[in-house]
Amino acid sequence: MPIRPANLATMSATIAAVVRPEAGADAVAPTALGPVTITYESGYRQVVEAAGATELADGHGGIVELEAGTRTGYELYADAACSRAKRLRAGNGPARFLAPLHAHTIVLGD
Repeated sequence: MPIRPANLATMSATIAAVVRPEAGADAVAPTALGPVTITYESGYRQVVEAAGATELADGHGGIVELEAGTRTGYELYADAACSRAKRLRAGNGPARFLAPLHAHTIVLGD
């Protein structure tokens, strides 16, 4: 079945919103930078503004909430090396975790 030119622009926009250039099959392509405010079990809050990897605060329990703009991308890792196998969570925008997430490093931006 041929694609009609009238539908091509809509299809292209839809595909572009879903498919992003990625480093790996399951990687997230962050679209903007922080700041991101991280809230821990203890109530301690850490603000991360720098692009790239940032070590998270230790001794405050797991992460229960991330406050971020809807276009702010992040990845949370269980180790300092940010290895794909140790990635705990990746996404854009704010997040709340039902179970505290024990992460070591956060990465903002590309």
